[in-house]
Amino acid sequence: MSKFFTLLAVIAISTSTMSAQVCQPDSTLIDAAFPVQPLPYDPATMQGGIPDTACIGIPYFFAFQAAVGDTFNFSGLSLPLDSIRLATSGAIGNLPDGFSYECNPGDCVFRKNTLGCIAIKGTAMNATSIGEHDLTISVEVFLNGTNGTPVTLPTPATPGNYTLVVRPADFTNCSTVSDSEPLSDLIKLRNVPNPFHGTTTIELTSTFSGEVNFEVFDMVGKALHSEKVQLLEGKNNIPFDGTNLQSGIYFYAIKNHLGFVSEKMVVSK
Repeated sequence: MSKFFTLLAVIAISTSTMSAQVCQPDSTLIDAAFPVQPLPYDPATMQGGIPDTACIGIPYFFAFQAAVGDTFNFSGLSLPLDSIRLATSGAIGNLPDGFSYECNPGDCVFRKNTLGCIAIKGTAMNATSIGEHDLTISVEVFLNGTNGTPVTLPTPATPGNYTLVVRPADFTNCSTVSDSEPLSDLIKLRNVPNPFHGTTTIELTSTFSGEVNFEVFDMVGKALHSEKVQLLEGKNNIPFDGTNLQSGIYFYAIKNHLGFVSEKMVVSK
């Protein structure tokens, strides 16, 4: 496999995330003429890059796929490759707040002649995340019998960018994922009435007891309300006073160390 292909394989490997859902390697890449999808976005061809758009308050998931070969080409030499590795945290730079990555395999060590993938996953909840985030990926390339050589991707051999775009919640082309959050299997919630004016009640069913944060955001992710709530296993009610809110769509979220689950509510006056 050429240096160009190998470095791209690292990219694919390097962009996975999260704890609830890990990506699955794509076996069709074994016979692919080009083993990594997608490539960085190349303005000259207008191809590659991260095609999906993340939006405030909406769960997001994107996976890179890779097939790592058994050689690393450098200066015309075909060198035996052992593995390509990245740290299990902190290796992907410029991720927006609320996003992380996770590898498959879980140790983020991609050995020669194997398939792998990396998932980026999370939910942007802060308006400061809106914009374009050019991601960088720090990896180490291990040749047989040598220490790791650090490489930061993209490189001149992989022209272009991996840009993760975050837009406001009312953007018309938001990428969504239904099961991206650990809490989504543990907590079910809705607010009644909805739409409402004045006050509403968050009706929440939990499979566990413990402290969580209850937060409310506007359409661009500005935090409007935050309080700690002690949940009990079973049915819970959280009153919310929206008297001071203007008519429109808002998000509310339940958050703890596992992540969060969110829903929309509508204020109508």
